[in-house]
Amino acid sequence: VYLSGRKYLPPEQPRGRAVADAPKDKLTGRDWATMLVLIAMLPILAATAIGNQEIFNAYLLWGEENYNLVFFGETMPTSWLISLDAIISTVTVGGALLFWTWWAKHWKEPDEIIKLAIGALIAAGAPMLLALASANAAATGEKVSLIWGLGFHIINDIGFAMIFPVGLALFSRAAPRQVGGMFIGIYYLHLFICNLATGKVAGMIETMDGFSFWAMHAAVIAGGAVALVVFAVLFNKLLAPKAADAAPVASEA
Repeated sequence: VYLSGRKYLPPEQPRGRAVADAPKDKLTGRDWATMLVLIAMLPILAATAIGNQEIFNAYLLWGEENYNLVFFGETMPTSWLISLDAIISTVTVGGALLFWTWWAKHWKEPDEIIKLAIGALIAAGAPMLLALASANAAATGEKVSLIWGLGFHIINDIGFAMIFPVGLALFSRAAPRQVGGMFIGIYYLHLFICNLATGKVAGMIETMDGFSFWAMHAAVIAGGAVALVVFAVLFNKLLAPKAADAAPVASEA
């Protein structure tokens, strides 16, 4: 694929001592402020992802205890839920891209950080659905239908699809060009932070009832959405596209 597509790639940049010795653009005060804001967003982005990352941790334990996984006399392995999530997430990522493309044709697109907040609010609904399923299981004393799980995966993956690629685009665009590649790597640190937190939080499933455990996740994600809105209000001008990034105006004949 790479070799067949080389003709579409930009020309290779020159190399050598002359390039290494060439003067480099210095970071401005705005650049430093932008980098600090992006780094400060990492814990917030980690909070919005905690429901998604829990899929690989406590969710499987909860599902083993609470889902009715018997179909036609056979019990479905709980690990298959991860495969189900992979299928749904593939569809929702494409769906999210198509949605914003369609939206842009009819209305003005919201800023990336507002898109992140919208995605987080949607994602918060996923663990809340599990909280309701837990309450239902506790009230009836019976395991719940996998329909609850299907709803969880669909809502979670729609939310995550509206967060992850948009966040990556924000970091790639807003970061100073001199450190753009590094900040794409820094963006992924929010998943590292989230996985550390998930490992700690997952242990609480042994001491908390299911409703409280998943409602806590929903509250954390919703809190992340609120924090993103605050960031949008405080730092909108800082994170907005620079004049140099705007589409060039056609010159007069």
